[in-house]
Amino acid sequence: RLYQAMFPDSYFIVIVRHPIAAALATVKFARDLSLEALVAHWVHCHNLFLQNSGYIRRLIVVKYEDFAANPDRQLRSIQRLCGLSPRAADEEIQRGVNDKYLNMWNALSDAERKPILKWNSAAGRFGYNLVDWDHHPVSRRSAKFDKLSVPPAPSEPPRPSRPFYRYLAG
Repeated sequence: RLYQAMFPDSYFIVIVRHPIAAALATVKFARDLSLEALVAHWVHCHNLFLQNSGYIRRLIVVKYEDFAANPDRQLRSIQRLCGLSPRAADEEIQRGVNDKYLNMWNALSDAERKPILKWNSAAGRFGYNLVDWDHHPVSRRSAKFDKLSVPPAPSEPPRPSRPFYRYLAG
C-alpha cells in the first residue's frame, strides 16, 4: 500500500513460486530454519500480500512456473498491461529449475513431510498443492485463473476480498 500511495501510476508485478521449491531454495541461506518454518513464512508473506492486494490498482501476478514454461507469453501479457510494445525475451530462460527441488522433496520421508503438509490448504489458495506437486500444472490450471482482470483505478481503494488472487495468462 505504501508504494501504491507513493507511486500512484505504478504497475506491480508479483512473482510467486511453489512454496516447497521456494523453501528448499532458501534453506541453504537460512540453515537455522526448518523447512516447515520456511513454508510457514511463505504462507504468512503470501497471506499479507492477499490482504493488501485489493488496494493495489494495477497488479499482475505471475507464477514462476508459468514464466519458466512460456516466458514470451508471460512477457507479452505483462507488456500489454503496461502499455508496452511486445518484445520477446532476450535471454534464454532456464526451464526445469524446480525439478531438483521436486526430487529433494520426494526424497524426504513421510515423517519429514508430514509437518509441512499441514500448509497444503493455505498453499492451495495460491494454486499450489503440497501433497501432489504436479496436481496443478500450467496446462490444467483452473479456468477461473486464465484471464487477468485489471479494473480501472478506483477513487477509493477497494476493501480486500478473500480469496483475492489474479493469475496471469496470455
